[in-house]
Amino acid sequence: MAVETVAEIFTGVFRFLFRILNEVLLEFLLKGTGYFICRPFSKNINPDGFVVIIAGLVFWGSMFIVAIKVYGFIQVDICLDAGGRYNYQTKTCLHQN
Repeated sequence: MAVETVAEIFTGVFRFLFRILNEVLLEFLLKGTGYFICRPFSKNINPDGFVVIIAGLVFWGSMFIVAIKVYGFIQVDICLDAGGRYNYQTKTCLHQN
């Protein structure tokens, strides 16, 4: 009896967390962003459609790639600001003593 009660509590907690994860990631980030991207091109866009989800995925994938590139540029800039030389072949900062 106690095991069943604990199992029901865990089921309720996991169901709640999955619902929040679904709302935030799928509904807001993917569908919301995709809808705002697709809306200027078509007035008859389905907010829950496949095109909206793909547009959101492409947008966030592009943002991830851009963030990786910007991080690399920032690392080079930090090296140069510290007075070092950046070796692009080995991707290391060389400090002169």
